[in-house]
Amino acid sequence: MNGKVSAAGPDGFRIQITQSFGNCRKYVQTRRPTPGAGIANMGEKRPLHRGEALSREQAALIARADTLFIASQFSEDAADRSHGIDVSHRGGKPGFALVAHETLLLVPDYAGNNLFNTLGNIAANPKCGLLFIDFDSGDTLQLTGEAAILWEPAHTRRFPGAKRVLAFTVEEVLQIERALPFSWEFQGYSTAFDRFEAAETRGDAGAHLPSMRIISVNVWILPRSMASTPTTVAARASARPACARWSRARSNTSRIRWTSRTRAAC
Repeated sequence: MNGKVSAAGPDGFRIQITQSFGNCRKYVQTRRPTPGAGIANMGEKRPLHRGEALSREQAALIARADTLFIASQFSEDAADRSHGIDVSHRGGKPGFALVAHETLLLVPDYAGNNLFNTLGNIAANPKCGLLFIDFDSGDTLQLTGEAAILWEPAHTRRFPGAKRVLAFTVEEVLQIERALPFSWEFQGYSTAFDRFEAAETRGDAGAHLPSMRIISVNVWILPRSMASTPTTVAARASARPACARWSRARSNTSRIRWTSRTRAAC
């Protein structure tokens, strides 16, 4: 649903709808909202954190995330900066959005409603924004930047079930503490991811995958200088989150075999 706010007040707001179409819901995780402590403090100022790159804590939030929202735009009215803006949902198992380094994310794009609203917008206008939510604390993490669509199998095969991969370059970061007044009790993951795991299990475990640069591995935070080095790994991505003391934590890389002794610092 797209439109414009026609009225707003302390009890809510009214939207004049200009466009309406169905979104794919099969990658939505199940959560139950409950009033949080922030209800009593609505209207109060919240701590803000701005930057041009991700901090270690912000990268960790993304590594834990199973949901994000992406805003994109195709405008035919240059005078109206808000014209043609869409916001869509993306979901996956924790770690599905990979932090390559502090200014680069890789996000798998699964088959959805086949309308390609977001991808079409990005093809015409690469500027977009991402929103991550910490459903426990109510913190929000907003990223603005530009995205490119990666179609090659060398990229998609790293993400079971992905049809494409979005490479998102971070230009600005805004984190708001306790931005949401609700807390959200986790109920379960979408069953759509089960078939990705089943397909991966049926695959040839011995199939050769070419070496890839370490930039494709999700880490808590990987210095840009390290990401630019020719360090490589041979990897088969797993749909289940991995846990380790260093760069593999919650990263869908439980089967990584490192070919170099160079490891990301924790």
